[in-house]
Amino acid sequence: MAYYRLPFDIELMQESTQKNGNIVFKHPKCNFFVRCNQLNDEIILNEFRAQFYSPIKLETNNHTEFDLVTIMINMSNAVCYHINSLSTQHIIPNKALIFCYSDTQSGTCKYQHQNAHLIALQVPRRMLVEYFEVMQIGTDIKNKLKRKQPFFITKRATDTLLRIAKQLIEPSVTKNSLHHHMSYSFINEAVYYLANDDKCKTNHKISFKHLEVAIGILDQEYSLPPTISQLAHRVGTNETSLKQLFRKELNTTVHQYIVQQRMSKAIELLNESPPSVSFVAQEVGYANHGHFSATFKKALGCLPSDYLPSSQPNLNYEVSTYN
Repeated sequence: MAYYRLPFDIELMQESTQKNGNIVFKHPKCNFFVRCNQLNDEIILNEFRAQFYSPIKLETNNHTEFDLVTIMINMSNAVCYHINSLSTQHIIPNKALIFCYSDTQSGTCKYQHQNAHLIALQVPRRMLVEYFEVMQIGTDIKNKLKRKQPFFITKRATDTLLRIAKQLIEPSVTKNSLHHHMSYSFINEAVYYLANDDKCKTNHKISFKHLEVAIGILDQEYSLPPTISQLAHRVGTNETSLKQLFRKELNTTVHQYIVQQRMSKAIELLNESPPSVSFVAQEVGYANHGHFSATFKKALGCLPSDYLPSSQPNLNYEVSTYN
């Protein structure tokens, strides 16, 4: 199956914040909602829940000024996350805490056939700089924030952080003042934990680094990919472990991931200015024209020669207020 590329308008989240409501998106290949809650003049709570029926690539091209730090917990399956101001894409594993700063919101998220659930607080950069200075911790992070240098940090979330995150989105909590106090408790707990100078690399961290590097290689070399054995050697692990990582964390196989990349690139080529099918087949790594056509039909439901440019349906959405 190919990645279905769907544009995501980040300004809709701002609309949700202003209306204190939910945005519900519907598409034949997925459905999801985003909840944005303005906790006070500075902090915004976001919740993202989704069900994807096919591999989906959400894209946003928002380039407006952005000066917020995102503190996020992934409550569900792993996600491939790429912000354009960062040099590489990152894997957000299940039950991971993410601390991220970027001066832009443009980028992509890639989801496999799976469920997704993310909870995030967006906090002003200057507020966190002051926090680090007062607490005298996180010198390296503080200096990056002062320079407005984009960065991305991932750690396994503690049980305390997971518990607070779950409580933050409980309806009984969102309607009272405890909500604000809990948000500050979450920020305090997360920042102190992330700023702690832990030099020890766990096997979990190493494993996800292997997965990130493997995906980076396949995204670039999908037309002539390495064998699984060669890929495992290049990222510093073994073939069995690499296969298990793809299956467990991304709910796919190495081969299926390569096919998704190839079919997505084929769609791009057919959308730009429909060239010959044989040309597209060669560009995405198929020497056999018939094999390419059969794979394309299995992934898209039609032959490459019958594909209509920009034929994928758009997202339909509505904004509703909280009950």
